[in-house]
Amino acid sequence: MDDLLLFEYTSKIYCVKICSIQNKQIFNSLLEVLSCGECYYNVVANDYGKIITTTEKIDFYIYEYIEGNHEFVGDDLFGKLGVSIFELHKDLSSVNFHAAKEPLQQLYLKFLKRQDFNLANYLLRRKYIDVFISKTSFICPFTPSLIHGDLWFKNIIVNYKGFNFIDFDNVKLFYSEYEFMRFFL
Repeated sequence: MDDLLLFEYTSKIYCVKICSIQNKQIFNSLLEVLSCGECYYNVVANDYGKIITTTEKIDFYIYEYIEGNHEFVGDDLFGKLGVSIFELHKDLSSVNFHAAKEPLQQLYLKFLKRQDFNLANYLLRRKYIDVFISKTSFICPFTPSLIHGDLWFKNIIVNYKGFNFIDFDNVKLFYSEYEFMRFFL
């Protein structure tokens, strides 16, 4: 479930994001770092913190609307996008959080056991993971860090500031190299 409501207040447009946040502790830690950057959405704090949980599976938060679009035209923009994603991962790796780090093998097995009702989507994601793992080993030279978790064109807004990243609801601990590779393949 993922819904977005827009409203105007004091001449600004805000978005209410209704979703299910996988790891609330990491999400809250992440918002502290993202609030300092120019290329991320500005989540509005309230009396209860930055996110509000209504039930076990439904959360919501409010952020300032970002003007722009999701269309990237031209090779020069893709190069700039690659640099922006690198900067995103650098910022994410600086987030101070305390979470159990699952080894790559455990994450892979967990993924394979996951039910997916779309066979083509499952096979494509499995292919990405197989390629990633074939290029590394289970004694992986990469260090897991926080990744966006849902990085695709609809979660990137292009405007006069450059690239703006939104929707960090699926933030997770994994390899930024994998997310980068998956985005561009």
